[in-house]
Amino acid sequence: MEEWAMVVTLLIGIPGVTLFAVLPMYGMVSYHKRKMEQLRLQRDNLLSQHVADEFAAVREEIRALRDTSMQYDISFDTALHQMERRINGLERETYHIPNVPPAQNVTLGGR
Repeated sequence: MEEWAMVVTLLIGIPGVTLFAVLPMYGMVSYHKRKMEQLRLQRDNLLSQHVADEFAAVREEIRALRDTSMQYDISFDTALHQMERRINGLERETYHIPNVPPAQNVTLGGR
C-alpha cells in the first residue's frame, strides 16, 4: 500500500507543487506587465495632452499675430488713402488757382 500511496503522491504532488510554485510567479509577471502597460498608456496620454496644449498655444499666438498684422494693414491702408487725398488736394490747388501769374525768372544786378 505504501508503494501505491507513494505513486499517487508523486503523480499528484509533484505537479501540484509545481503548479502552486508557477502560478504565483505567473501572477507576478502578469501583474508587472499589466502595470507597465498601464503606466505607458498613462504617459502617452499625458504626452499627447501636453502636445495638444502646445498646439493650442501656437494656434492662439498665430491668431494674435494675424489680428495684429490685419490692424497694421488697415492702418497702413488708411494712411495711404489720406496721403493720396492730400496730394490730390495739393495738385488741385497748384493747377487750378485762377488769376495767379506764373513765376518768372528775374536776374538782378549786373551791367
